[in-house]
Order: sequence, then C-alpha cells, then structure tokens
Amino acid sequence: MHFRSRKKTSQTINVPKSAIKLNLKNKRLSIYKTYLGNIRIKKQRIPEITQDCTLSKIYGKFYLNIPYQSHIINNKPMYNACALDPGARTMHVLYSPEEVIKFQQNNKLTKRTAF
Repeated sequence: MHFRSRKKTSQTINVPKSAIKLNLKNKRLSIYKTYLGNIRIKKQRIPEITQDCTLSKIYGKFYLNIPYQSHIINNKPMYNACALDPGARTMHVLYSPEEVIKFQQNNKLTKRTAF
C-alpha cells in the first residue's frame, strides 16, 4: 500500500502582454495561441491589458489576473466626533454636533436573543 501524493492546489505562470490577444466581439481570448488556442470569456468587462499578467490554475479552474489602475475615492468622515450612548431605555443613541440619531431595534429579534 502506498501513500497518495498530495499535489499543490494552485499553479501560476507569468504571461507577457505581447502573448495575449483579446477579441471582445466573439468573447474570445487567446494566450500563446499556438499552444492554448482560443479561450471563451465568461466575464464581459475586461480592462485594457497594459502590463504583464498571470495565469492561475486553482482547484482545476483557470483565472487570468490582469493588473489595472484604479481611482481611489477619498471619503470624508461623516462627523468629526460623535459619541454612542448605550442607554437603558433607548438603545444606542448617536450624538454628534450636527444631529442626534436613534437606532431602533426589532422586538422579535430582542426576544429571541435575550436569555
């Protein structure tokens, strides 16, 4: 009796951008066309390929990892300072210089979780 060999669950390979041809009309992608041929695309929005990519095989499924530039949106905090009051009668009231917010709770949920 022999032990079964455990294989790695993921494999990756670097693919230069010159080896990738994208055809969005037919929803086809070709990577190293002479070896892999055409590949059907499931996701419709694919960013423009400007850098080298990686092709990953994870648990038998293939993924093409395409790096792209994203724009970061800076969200300002809603309040400069606020305080939460746990309270006995009114549960969780938020006090801030701009306004006061009461968080309502579901009575059915309270009865179910109360011991």
